[in-house]
Amino acid sequence: MNHHLTVSRVEQHGASCISFEMDAPFTWEAGQFVRITKPDSEVERCYSISSIQPPLRLAVKRVPGGQLSNWLNDHLKSGDILEVSSPAGAFTLRPGERPVVLIAGGSGITPILSLAQEAMKAGRVVHLFYASRSPEEEIYRAQVDALSHSPVFHLQRHYDSEHGLPTQHHLASYADMEADFYLCGPGPLLALSERALEHQDRVFVERFVGKARTTVDVLEPTQAPATFSLWLDGRCRTVPYVRGRTLLQCATDAGLKPRSSCESGFCGSCMARVRQGDVLMRSSEALTMNDKMGGMALLCQSIPATHGPLEVDADNTSFRLSKRQGLKPGHARFAFAAAVIIMAVGTAILRLT
Repeated sequence: MNHHLTVSRVEQHGASCISFEMDAPFTWEAGQFVRITKPDSEVERCYSISSIQPPLRLAVKRVPGGQLSNWLNDHLKSGDILEVSSPAGAFTLRPGERPVVLIAGGSGITPILSLAQEAMKAGRVVHLFYASRSPEEEIYRAQVDALSHSPVFHLQRHYDSEHGLPTQHHLASYADMEADFYLCGPGPLLALSERALEHQDRVFVERFVGKARTTVDVLEPTQAPATFSLWLDGRCRTVPYVRGRTLLQCATDAGLKPRSSCESGFCGSCMARVRQGDVLMRSSEALTMNDKMGGMALLCQSIPATHGPLEVDADNTSFRLSKRQGLKPGHARFAFAAAVIIMAVGTAILRLT
């Protein structure tokens, strides 16, 4: 659902980024994003939310050649009305009490800032590594400084203009921490961070990549299955497969609603586990190497790789298990059978006494 929201405040950050606020009729989770549509056009882009409560606060960095980012930076002013989607995205805070390590670069601070606020609100210790090109170009400096007054917030700033680009040495203190890790920023910083944290198993990444940069041509197999199996909301559904359509499009055509958002392969909302068979993906930028090794795929970018049986699980993902702590389908069936046996034994005992 889209909303028409009025811009209430615009703030400049250096020459290449703005942040702005809007009153919003919806709620959101820290780390989520919204899609903004350029007025009088069909151009739309996703931008992360930096606030955990109203007003809705966004930051937009100028991208060379960017149709919407340049328009917003050059023309947006208070009183303007923008078409904004409802919030979406799975780069959200996982429950728990572990410390939270946040690594941000440039405008990657936008979702990271909201995650920091949410974690601190829950009483968790937060460590932030924040890299900017220079002090003058730092986004949300005042908001980050405000968090520094809390004893549970630990900040490490890095300015490329003073110290050069970040290296693995700058992240070494985080490598052995027992924590949840959230990364958002330019590709080189994400690659560096993932190498530094290669032994950690709770690393969550938000990437700024778009369809034009990440999509590759995928040759569809000469034979494809007539149907595939999709686990959704605890049930296994049989979905007709239509050649040339992605698994997400086929599921939507069948009246199902797996979680999804950008449909360009960079938000990760439609991540699912491939339980049987294999898929080809036009883009996999939203997935880490651990995701791929764990059998994860993006429904919006996937087609069957062979004509054999294909089963994908839209419930069993790293995003959703941490969010709702649900049982895997196989575990659910086992738990149900165990409950039936216990009830039967209990009834028998009662009859004998």
